[in-house]
Amino acid sequence: MTSLRWFFFLIVLPSVYAFSLRSCHSRVTSILQMTTPQQAFAGQTCVITGASSGLGKSLALALAECGASTLILSARSQERLEEVQRECQERCQSITVHCITADLSQPESVNSLTKQTLAKLASIDLLIHCGGVSSRSRFLDTTLDVDQQLMQINFFSGAALCKAFVPKMPKGSRIIWISSVQGLMGLPNRSSYAASKFAVQGYCESIRAELAVDQQISVLERRMVSLMPRLPPEPTRTTWQVKY
Repeated sequence: MTSLRWFFFLIVLPSVYAFSLRSCHSRVTSILQMTTPQQAFAGQTCVITGASSGLGKSLALALAECGASTLILSARSQERLEEVQRECQERCQSITVHCITADLSQPESVNSLTKQTLAKLASIDLLIHCGGVSSRSRFLDTTLDVDQQLMQINFFSGAALCKAFVPKMPKGSRIIWISSVQGLMGLPNRSSYAASKFAVQGYCESIRAELAVDQQISVLERRMVSLMPRLPPEPTRTTWQVKY
């Protein structure tokens, strides 16, 4: 029975998901095949969370090189955001880059981020939600506060951004919400993190179907990012990877 269970999780489930991704991303793939990155993102307005380091920073720099017109960069550290701002402007002198500090663990801070963003942008072509946090501990050693914190940072913050920004996103715009392979398969000592990523996966699949006519919504599975700080796991303590 155990072997059948592992066969399902390791072979059947990934195969079914891979097949579904093919159709979900067909529209995005067709666009990329017809255009270069410079053509796809030139003149666009983009919002990136988790933009002070790692994947968020790399995407901000890439969009600057592709000729995006305006970037809204968000993270908790103003100093690190300003460093990314300078690097973006070095790559594209005509780009406008705004830095907005926000703590995704606080709903009022997320609300402030959306208000400040909408005050600066009349429309949004691309939302990239990279902000997130991870934990590693046995579920009995994990307090409910930690479960709630991960759901707020990894799921509810992104849901709030989508609800606020989608009305300002024109036809052909895109939302990219960085997820994880653990949104497909829960692993030991990762109950809180896996739950938050399963929520992301289901939410994006639902709103992708609702917005298929006007928006293209892609869910990317992000595996381990080497630039992301990591603490060694301990069985009696919750450890965090912080990037939001």
